[in-house]
Amino acid sequence: MFAYADVDFFGEVDPLAYIVSGYSFHSGFQCQRYRAQAGIFSAEIPRAMSDNRNYTVQQYGYGFKVDYLLHSKDGWFAGIEYSSTTISYRLRSAGMEKKRPAKLIGVRAGYQFIFTRGVYLTPWVGLMRNVSDTSAVVISGEKYNVNTFVLFPTVHIGIQF
Repeated sequence: MFAYADVDFFGEVDPLAYIVSGYSFHSGFQCQRYRAQAGIFSAEIPRAMSDNRNYTVQQYGYGFKVDYLLHSKDGWFAGIEYSSTTISYRLRSAGMEKKRPAKLIGVRAGYQFIFTRGVYLTPWVGLMRNVSDTSAVVISGEKYNVNTFVLFPTVHIGIQF
């Protein structure tokens, strides 16, 4: 059993999302070795990571994560995640766009570094599977291949209350 004093609440952002013309905010709670969070996000896929550089690909959505920490505060963790997104595929030369919903499920692992006053840094990597339509997107005869699996490395910065 746990008491309210055993629960830490937190808020965090992903600075990499802001670098790629997006946003990211997540909040949640941690109780002993378990952490749960919900968040919203948006990001433009960098051209270097794109299947077809003639496309601009942007996604936005929300997600949920549940983690198990090997230690009660900082250190290694592993977890599962779910995201529901809308992905916008825009062919630059034609100015045309197709939007597609995508549901992704996956696993993640990382390390949480806690600093003074509850400020923390959490680098992590996730492997997500797109369980939605992964057929190629075609606009004006130009093809964009949609990945079934997505490797997602990032870092979150947060504060515990």
